Amino acid sequence: MGESLKEVVSLEELKQAVRVMVKVAHFGVPWNMSFSAIESFLFASNWCAATLSAHSNRVAVLANFINYVLAQNASNWLQKEPFLSTSEVKQAWEAWSATRVSITLTTPATAAPSTPQTKRPFWSARRPSNSSAGPSSSQPASPTTPATPNASPAAQPRIAPTCRRYNNGGRCPNPHANCVLPGGLKLAHLCDKNKANGTPCRGHHPGSQHR
Repeated sequence: MGESLKEVVSLEELKQAVRVMVKVAHFGVPWNMSFSAIESFLFASNWCAATLSAHSNRVAVLANFINYVLAQNASNWLQKEPFLSTSEVKQAWEAWSATRVSITLTTPATAAPSTPQTKRPFWSARRPSNSSAGPSSSQPASPTTPATPNASPAAQPRIAPTCRRYNNGGRCPNPHANCVLPGGLKLAHLCDKNKANGTPCRGHHPGSQHR
């Protein structure tokens, strides 16, 4: 039905198409009164003359609304809800036309040729509003001077970790001055215990002999 309504160009043709639609539905699906409800509303409202009498696209608007109601009834059928009655079609028209007819009522006027705007140079858009001088008078931003890295403090001698085997009873096979793990880490043969004040002892004796 939606495709055939697109071919209607006059109100009389639309009335005839609706009449045929109702008759076909009466023979095909006599229990379906939704088509009669649409026709009843259109005749009772004189085909929405109060809203569309001066509308240049009256037939197209009515055809779109009929297709809208048909789609709504199809959705109701899928959801097992009743079809729209004549009064509900009237309410649907009031809601539908309030958001759609007002847009199509105004015939698009011939748009006046727009005056081309001169493209502003990019620097004028960035210049402060209170500046009256041209781009040549604007002072370029001073380049940011890279921060001078602080002088690194004097390198502190690395404190070698203590040897666990030396502190466990002095049983380390490596020399005291050259205790190196296979990975290259050098260990110190110093005490791994802490003094009474909490600081590392690191005395020249195993931790097992710390006093």
